[in-house]
Amino acid sequence: YIFAGIKSPAMHNKGAMILLVDSTFTDSCAADLATLMQDISGDGWQVIRHDVGRSMPDTLVKQIIVNDYSTHSGVKSVLLVGHIAVPYSADFNSTFNPPDGHVPQHDGAWPADIY
Repeated sequence: YIFAGIKSPAMHNKGAMILLVDSTFTDSCAADLATLMQDISGDGWQVIRHDVGRSMPDTLVKQIIVNDYSTHSGVKSVLLVGHIAVPYSADFNSTFNPPDGHVPQHDGAWPADIY
């Protein structure tokens, strides 16, 4: 499906996006990350960037997101770049129907993006 709005007004302010970057890429991908941030900003987002370590627990990652959401108005999106801890939840297997319908290709816990 393609949705287009030729006469739709441009959205110059889409809100804020939290950008969490795996700190192992901070130096090696500096130019690419700068381009990404410029592209996101050019698309109408305010970028709130944090460099985080791979070993940072998911609870601390969540706290960064919650703090930004509480202190910045208009946070609507989070983008994770690299290997950043995310929580896993549940125990789906072939006897249950996981939310995406991929039975039995995946057993065990799944990423819980609503955490």
